[in-house]
Amino acid sequence: MTREGQVRFGIFEADFQSGELRKRGVRLRIQDKPLQILACLLNRPGEVVTRAELQQHLWPPGTFVDFEHGLNSAMNKLREALSDPASNPRFVETLPRRGYRFIAQVESIRPQPRAEGKSILAVMPFQDSSASPGHDYLSQGLSEELAERLGGLCPQQLGVIASTSILSLAPGRSDVGLAYRLLGADFVLHGNVRRQESRVCISLELIEARHQTPIWTGSYDRELSGIGDVQSQMAEQVARALAPGIRSGGPRPAAESGELHVSAPAYQDYLKGLCLRSGVSPKTLGRALFHFEEAVRKSPRFAEAHAALAHCLSLAEEHGIAQPLDSFPKARQAANRAIELKRRMPHAFAAMAFVRHRFDWDFAAAERDYQEALRLNPNAAESLHRYAEFLSHMGRHEEALPTVAQARRFDPLSPAIKTAEAWIHFHLGEYDRAESSCRTVLDIDPRIGMARHCLASIKLQLGRIEAALEEAARANEDSPQEPVFLTGLGVAQALSGLRAEAESTLDRLQKLSGRRFVSPFLQAKVETALGRKESAFKLLEEGLRLRSGWMARLRVDPDLSPLRRDGRFNSLEQRIGFVGQRPHAPLLGSPA
Repeated sequence: MTREGQVRFGIFEADFQSGELRKRGVRLRIQDKPLQILACLLNRPGEVVTRAELQQHLWPPGTFVDFEHGLNSAMNKLREALSDPASNPRFVETLPRRGYRFIAQVESIRPQPRAEGKSILAVMPFQDSSASPGHDYLSQGLSEELAERLGGLCPQQLGVIASTSILSLAPGRSDVGLAYRLLGADFVLHGNVRRQESRVCISLELIEARHQTPIWTGSYDRELSGIGDVQSQMAEQVARALAPGIRSGGPRPAAESGELHVSAPAYQDYLKGLCLRSGVSPKTLGRALFHFEEAVRKSPRFAEAHAALAHCLSLAEEHGIAQPLDSFPKARQAANRAIELKRRMPHAFAAMAFVRHRFDWDFAAAERDYQEALRLNPNAAESLHRYAEFLSHMGRHEEALPTVAQARRFDPLSPAIKTAEAWIHFHLGEYDRAESSCRTVLDIDPRIGMARHCLASIKLQLGRIEAALEEAARANEDSPQEPVFLTGLGVAQALSGLRAEAESTLDRLQKLSGRRFVSPFLQAKVETALGRKESAFKLLEEGLRLRSGWMARLRVDPDLSPLRRDGRFNSLEQRIGFVGQRPHAPLLGSPA
């Protein structure tokens, strides 16, 4: 095989040293000839590999074989393994009578280099061995909370992979190799949870990932009401096993020890909220909010629950479940309370920064809080992701790019972070890189609507209106009630000359706003594409009055470019708090 090492495309990995093809980490049974064809195609992605070249590679001169039948049979087996029909290919395109071309994004897999002196840990979802069912929230929530504690305990020596990437791997001990290859983890922590009435038994095993060698075990048995304090003990012992020089810093002051004030019912609500928060949608976010609100009601001094509540409330407008004038002040209050109870809370500072960024439009204060969150835990993928978006909204895209790359380091399989990277490349005018990032996301899951939405914007920017319309339509098909995708579709329709269709889409947005919050900022984008400036400005004024978080994008959103020469736009920018020279904002339909 000409290709060497390991590569990833979509949900597949190919290891040409061992001769293996894996799907989501599970090895597939595939014969040698189909694998050799795959190697040839992956060696030259995007290029045509002729049938004659494949014949020469698979059957050297002097080999007597029915080449046409043999190649067709091997290609059919490859397509079967990849679930890739020739009529609608995602990976291998057939060029009749010529050959084949690999059309998906290809990434080399190398264990990611860790920062000097820093170990990288993956905390896998704990397994539940309770006699009675229904305690999944306990095992998953405990693993997520332990990962958060470990991440903030000694961030200069230890980095912890975010749960988004962890949950992308299949459960089980076999994940150790995957965590090493795909996540760059040096160590993997497995856990088992067993609940017996009011007691919880937890066993942990720490494994060195490269050689899959166990290096430490621990076991704990406590009443559920005291499990928070056990989490702190577990975090410190795991950290010491990884880095013997780590110190806990001595006893924690009672005022900062939220665990002393947490009841068992409050802790259960908190863990249930953590589980729901990992799969954010309007429905799950609403349920997570309910559990975090219950947790702080039952234990008002539960700092971690206040911080988690602040995080979810800050997302409520974006998911349409609350008005910004209602949710953001509550998020600020919850973040403030968390910080009062326990000063060293990076997630609380990140939530506060988000409120200052999206609602207060106090950008200097927002940056201070983002930087404080990252000082407390410079490895927190969520904080890095939010800070990168803040920098991009400020027009500081060159600073945003390395920040989002750092977020990917600690959450490498997150589609949201990879899509954020695409948007930053887009704003820098690096359209090829932006599209490549989107394709990487869609190769893994073609239903990620935000990546398609970004692709539609890229196509519009390049003047490829029909292609943009197709991508926008596909994003809306997968999530027909999502306002941002309806907006993208309306903009593409208007710029395609399909005014009646754009009007219909705008009408759908307006009707949707009767059932959930839809930012006027989004409707203004469609009105702008339709050439109705007066209506667009009225909607932007309404967005300003409602203090919609979407208004923080005003300075860089290309869909609003036709409004920028109007003095009213400059007035809006100043009232939001944008000062100084306006950053480059490309005009729709023309490359930057």
